[in-house]
Amino acid sequence: MPSVAVDVAVKTRLAASWTASPVVGGNTASDLPESLSEPPHGIDAFLVVQYPVVNGNKPVLRGKYFEDGAIRFVLNVKKDVGQYQGLVWAGTLATLFRDYQPGGGFETFTPSAPNVRDANDDGMWLMFSVIVPYRYQHNS
Repeated sequence: MPSVAVDVAVKTRLAASWTASPVVGGNTASDLPESLSEPPHGIDAFLVVQYPVVNGNKPVLRGKYFEDGAIRFVLNVKKDVGQYQGLVWAGTLATLFRDYQPGGGFETFTPSAPNVRDANDDGMWLMFSVIVPYRYQHNS
């Protein structure tokens, strides 16, 4: 899991700028949560935020600590909404977090292009992922 400051910065950015779908808990399986599929007729998409890689280090000659990692955004879109719309929304996520520097020692770098899950022919959801490398510099 990332530092609290990283998690807060990501959630704050999404709350302020992401309107395409609900955001569900982090580091969970990317299946549709039951509460989101209940009437009235569920939703067209949902976003899962994961942190698959988080590393800490301290350069020998510096008094700062670094956390390097990756944020993985997994966007699940109903098939009837379509792959094109999924790619548009995934591109929006990449834009939101491209070279994002909100301050406090947190910064993101160039995101991956949207990846489409190979098994998208199965089930009713298309799955797109965008991976954003980040670094968090702190004193403790």
